[in-house]
Amino acid sequence: MIRKLLLSVFVVFSVGLFAQTNLSGFYPSENVSGLRFGTETAMHDNTIVVASESSILPTTIGMVYVFSQENQTITQENVFYPDDAESTDQYGKSISVNEDFIVVGSPMHDEGLIDAGAVYIYRKVNNEWSFFQKITANDATSDKQFGAFLKIQGNSMFIAATNDVNLDGIGAVYVYTFNETEWIFSQKLTVPNTVHLGEKIEIEDNLLVISERVNFQISKYHTFIFNTNWNYSDSTEEFGHLEENSKDFSLENQQLY
Repeated sequence: MIRKLLLSVFVVFSVGLFAQTNLSGFYPSENVSGLRFGTETAMHDNTIVVASESSILPTTIGMVYVFSQENQTITQENVFYPDDAESTDQYGKSISVNEDFIVVGSPMHDEGLIDAGAVYIYRKVNNEWSFFQKITANDATSDKQFGAFLKIQGNSMFIAATNDVNLDGIGAVYVYTFNETEWIFSQKLTVPNTVHLGEKIEIEDNLLVISERVNFQISKYHTFIFNTNWNYSDSTEEFGHLEENSKDFSLENQQLY
């Protein structure tokens, strides 16, 4: 039986929460280039990953900073910026961390083709983070924007190419698996008649949800179920209009919020 997601739209007012929560900021300890520290964040256990933004004016390359949290102390462990990155690459536009891997999207990277995109993978070995692998699409084309969004969980990694032009539509999600030696391509996910599929990806157990940005206000959500491979299951109706733009979503207990 195919499982369907329950979509819940809600607004939460919580005044008391902020009265009881102590917030404190942190920032890079190294004076390196990068603008707008905090444009993207990701967390797993005591690892916090934060990206800064690349910019042409002034010319700066995006950075990805790695912090560890011990009790109430946050300490910077590393900062990543590839030797082959340019200010136009949007390195750090998407980041994800799980266990001993950090993955960073660079969707406008020119790997042989303009804006084809690339993903950089870092691994923690003996408590040290270092570069591990660089991935590009096996069917790379100009303006594919491979790495516009990504998600890693266990031995599976999902990489969106929101501008991929395929037989079904525009946008695709590439699935990679870790074979204990390297990350290898295993499957390409598309949905008929989509526009910019892969704006965001969420996964819970064997359930995968991929959003599609129809236009500035409207989004759709597409589900896949894992059974040997990822198989398309269902799609929602369109959500959002001029007064109520659909901006983001999360997946929890097979419910879409």
